[in-house]
Amino acid sequence: MPIPSKKSSRSNLVQIIWIMLLSSIFSPDYESYSHKKVYLCSVLRTREMKRLAKLLKFSFIVLGWVVFALLCYFAFKDEKTNILAIMKQNLHEAVNVDYQERFNKILVHYRPLGRKLKGVQIEYGDSIEIIYFEDSTHESPATQLANQYVMTRIIPVNPDNFNKIFQEEWEKNGVSAAKTGIIYRHNKKKVFSDNDSISFQKALVTPVQAIDAKRTAAVQAWAMIHWTEIVKHTTPKVLWSIIAYFIVLIWVSLSFLKKPQEKETPANTDYMKKFPPIRTTYNLGK
Repeated sequence: MPIPSKKSSRSNLVQIIWIMLLSSIFSPDYESYSHKKVYLCSVLRTREMKRLAKLLKFSFIVLGWVVFALLCYFAFKDEKTNILAIMKQNLHEAVNVDYQERFNKILVHYRPLGRKLKGVQIEYGDSIEIIYFEDSTHESPATQLANQYVMTRIIPVNPDNFNKIFQEEWEKNGVSAAKTGIIYRHNKKKVFSDNDSISFQKALVTPVQAIDAKRTAAVQAWAMIHWTEIVKHTTPKVLWSIIAYFIVLIWVSLSFLKKPQEKETPANTDYMKKFPPIRTTYNLGK
């Protein structure tokens, strides 16, 4: 029996390798491998789509809560502005009431004539002072401003009594406050009701309102109001709109965050059944 040489055995080995490589490429098994690769790519793509969908849902939820916070903020701010407007109106009414009470103590009787004045002349002792207004003013408010200027020297505003008047006017509007106070200013000096110079720093404060013709005297009111009181006086239409939005937002958030119970489905292997297993035989020769 002849012994094959090393050269012939090497050539046979190379042929075997080529045959195995070509058979693996052109055989159905290679096509099966390609199908597996496509399937894995589709699975990965599906997972990425699910992640993107979850991210979008989460973004919508966050955006919804941001909008809700902004709605609450602007509604609260608007109602706070409305209450401040009520405070300013009450302060104006308190100024008039306080003026009449102090003016009556001087025992001066005056009947306005309904004219418009450009200025007033004030005689105080031996001195005469003329005050001009920026615009023509009706006689009644002009006289009140002039009298207030004189009374700041004779009967100045008492912050405690003024605060009681302000509280009475405040209660007429049905708004409750934990505490109210008055700041009286005269010639850059401040006098606080109840000697409380701290509470107003945490309270709702009105702008400074001048009460005399030369703006030497002014009053300022403050009130400590709980946030629930502000919410209570919110317009019903706005309040119910916010509540309805909140309920819908809660329902949407829970439905998005709730994970659906998905059953794991086995991988689709139908493509494997299309190609029956094939045995590849190699004739190595003798």
